[in-house]
Amino acid sequence: MAPRTAAERAYNGFIERLVLPTGDRILRTEFMATLRRWRRIQHLPGPELARLQRQNLAALLEHASTRVPYHQGLGIERSDDPYEWLRRFPILTKSTLRDEGDRLCTPGVEGLIEVASSGSSGFQSTVWVSPAEVSRTQAIQTLWWEWAGYRLGDRLLQTGMTPERGMVKGVKDRLLRTTYVVAFGLNDDEMADVLRAGRKRPWRHLGGYASNLDAFAQAAAAAGIDDVGFDSIISWGDKLFAEYRGRLESQFSAPVHDLYGTTEGVCIASQREGSAYYVMTPHVVVELLDESWQPVAPGELGRVVVTRLDATSMPLVRFYLGDLAVARPDGPTPPGGLAFPQLERIIGRDTDTIRTPGGRTLTVHTFTGVFEFVPEIIQFAIMPADDGFTVEYRPAPEFDASIPPRVTAMLHEVIGEPVAVRWQAVDRIAPSPSGKPQIIRPAGAPPSGGSGSEG
Repeated sequence: MAPRTAAERAYNGFIERLVLPTGDRILRTEFMATLRRWRRIQHLPGPELARLQRQNLAALLEHASTRVPYHQGLGIERSDDPYEWLRRFPILTKSTLRDEGDRLCTPGVEGLIEVASSGSSGFQSTVWVSPAEVSRTQAIQTLWWEWAGYRLGDRLLQTGMTPERGMVKGVKDRLLRTTYVVAFGLNDDEMADVLRAGRKRPWRHLGGYASNLDAFAQAAAAAGIDDVGFDSIISWGDKLFAEYRGRLESQFSAPVHDLYGTTEGVCIASQREGSAYYVMTPHVVVELLDESWQPVAPGELGRVVVTRLDATSMPLVRFYLGDLAVARPDGPTPPGGLAFPQLERIIGRDTDTIRTPGGRTLTVHTFTGVFEFVPEIIQFAIMPADDGFTVEYRPAPEFDASIPPRVTAMLHEVIGEPVAVRWQAVDRIAPSPSGKPQIIRPAGAPPSGGSGSEG
């Protein structure tokens, strides 16, 4: 990481001490106050983090039970133990958000902002939050960026999905020296042009959707661009596969930091150093549950259910994301590390799994761990079936008839079961409805457009 110049340090200070506090006063938000509070919280010992979470959870459940019509109508019995009390609440799904939206909001709260999810899970949901609650989410996200070396006002190349930035975001981008480009909307030549433009006024950081960051890495490699000079790469929004991380780190010679949150404003966990994800416990309760909604042990795969603790306009209590994750067993805080609990792995959506006839659970990583060693296949997707799955694939020029049986044998070895594996060559693999790549496609989804040839 290149040392900051005196001019850069002065600008960082100008943004933090003058520009953003002024913005908070004008917009009635809490960004800088919350960011400074989290900078202190992150260094607290484990018992103090646990005390804060317990205190915040009790306050949230009291608010939901006494102020929110939907939760009032459930008639849930209180408990002196807020975690026992929490377990008495039903699981909140995106369909419930859609059907009961009005009754899930706190009556009398005005000036709320509508936040809609992308619908990539198959269900679009809407939550309502106050400007202050939005700024709390932004503050935690900024803390995560700081874990990657970012400082307010650093030059940032950001990819996203909001082509119309609006006045407030446009001013913010200019003041924070952010170059914003629309994800999934650029071809290789256009991405190469964006990266070349950074040679004149270099960015310190690259951030955005994991799959789009990978597309930038591939475009840079094709164009022979290897001197962009990012200090760090910050990934969010979709799954950061091992091959994405490898290409990004190799092409841009910068570490990759992955973040895990929701469009609905829940900041769940982030990488800081190493591969584990720190869970922001004073902000969220994370439950990992089995198919019967019972807790799983650390090290076991569980469904991710979250409760946001610092938003009362529309309390999200036991909100089921449709994701899967694995918790790391508790242990002593490493020297210089943080005391937050950790997630060991984030698998992705529960639709990103397949159950084999023998009862095994296959995740996207089951397949990426095999196909990364098959350069003869440019891209692939998996279509589940009762007896196994079909592999849709885009063949590279060197592909030949020996590839399908060879890879089938590799898959059988990894899976540990001789499931049926069918092969379908295609010209194009369709993304998910949100525009993001999807390796395991939902059962019953239409096939990708293609040549129709079978291997």
